[in-house]
Amino acid sequence: MNKIQEAYDQQCGNGINRDMQEKWNMWIQEALEGDWTNLVQAVTKE
Repeated sequence: MNKIQEAYDQQCGNGINRDMQEKWNMWIQEALEGDWTNLVQAVTKE
């Protein structure tokens, strides 16, 4: 969970980058529905 939070903060500029924040919202929703592909890729691309 910490890795996900750190990736989110870094990629979203701690919530300043709204476009990236929207992508993260979509990826989190997908993960909640069972598809972790985009979220895992976002976290591992650091």
